[in-house]
Amino acid sequence: MASARIDSTKVSYDNCWPLPETASALALDSCYDERLWMVTDKSFGYLNLDSGFYHRRIKLPLSYLFRANDGATDPNGDFWFGSMAWRPLGLDGSLYQITAAGELIDHLVSLGIPNTLCWSADGTKLYLIDAWQQRLFCFQRGRNQLWSSVELLLDLSKAPATPDGGALDSDGNLWNCHWGGAAVNQYNPKGELLQTINVPLPRPTSCCFGGDDLDTLFITTASEGLSRSQLQQYPLSGQVLQCKPGVTGQRVVPFKGIQTSG
Repeated sequence: MASARIDSTKVSYDNCWPLPETASALALDSCYDERLWMVTDKSFGYLNLDSGFYHRRIKLPLSYLFRANDGATDPNGDFWFGSMAWRPLGLDGSLYQITAAGELIDHLVSLGIPNTLCWSADGTKLYLIDAWQQRLFCFQRGRNQLWSSVELLLDLSKAPATPDGGALDSDGNLWNCHWGGAAVNQYNPKGELLQTINVPLPRPTSCCFGGDDLDTLFITTASEGLSRSQLQQYPLSGQVLQCKPGVTGQRVVPFKGIQTSG
């Protein structure tokens, strides 16, 4: 077990922007600091941080029974996200790509609850967790930009906790939050467990590296579904935590597409 100290006292927010839709994943803009791209339950667009206005750029081809979930950019600056049912019953979701030209591509990958969309630095591997199956996959991208292979790296279907969101460090290792497991695990590219950071809350949801040197791991948590007694036991549930895991994060590429004024 890792001895990294979890801290919640230094994490706070400076601003809050109400949104007209339910956002699930974010990306910076490669040209405009005031733009924050996001995928929501209905669209893909950006929030202007100066005006507070959300600009819808692409309407998602999803019925009211479905929504987007986790997402991330690849090294080329394209944005990828997974879809899922509001009430998952099986592998009804898919994997989508939004190119730098604003094209929306459905890769027709059957997913239940897609999480942890993390690209290797060279753009050849996509690490993806399906929380419905509780499995970690590695999608290998070939020269024609299509999948050359899909490898099952880790099967946690019999584990008591559910793998959720995650991030890559600069060594190419995956850090993954375990919903219901009160832990963040570090795995190597083969899916082998390297270390565990214990979290003082039962439901960590996702993590990312930040700070000036990308040496701080920020961990989001959830209070959803906790009983009154559990909330009394874990009153910080739903807050953002931070720790120094002893590694630095892989720098995330901003989204490079759909340039427009406003």
